[in-house]
Amino acid sequence: MLLIKENGRHIGIITYLPSHPGDKHSWIGLFILHHGRAGQGIGSIALNALERRLRQENVTQVRLAVQIENLIGAAFWQKNGYVIIKSTKDQRGNEVDVYEKPLL
Repeated sequence: MLLIKENGRHIGIITYLPSHPGDKHSWIGLFILHHGRAGQGIGSIALNALERRLRQENVTQVRLAVQIENLIGAAFWQKNGYVIIKSTKDQRGNEVDVYEKPLL
């Protein structure tokens, strides 16, 4: 888990698994940023920091799932180089798109 801080205040959180036990891929779980901080580039900065960390851990690609109705989230991930590799349902039965990005 990584905390996103600005001026000493927590404004977000990122959870990730370097190797998911089910498929051995690295996955981003939660990526939450305080609503008042959205659209300011902070999320992309935090994501870049996570990707650097994953590269240091020798991760070569990362995946995540976005609920179909989360259009803002989908736009964020696409803007940051993630592409849809499949559509499926999550553990709760929600329709999701699975995104992936190579970490070169």
